[in-house]
Amino acid sequence: MGYLELVPVLQLLVVLVVLVVLVLLVLVLMVLVVLEILVVLVVLVVVVVCDGGCNQRDRNSSVSLCGC
Repeated sequence: MGYLELVPVLQLLVVLVVLVVLVLLVLVLMVLVVLEILVVLVVLVVVVVCDGGCNQRDRNSSVSLCGC
């Protein structure tokens, strides 16, 4: 009888563990997507600033970033 009483509790624990793992996976995927978007934005900003900096040569930060 003791084992039969534990079965619903074990099923609940398994469902909870699966839900927690799924939530963690979704959070990791969201963090990866945000990081990817940030990297793309940084690359775009550097490219735009480098184009302006290499032509004008008056922005020290862009020159150091681009290595012009």
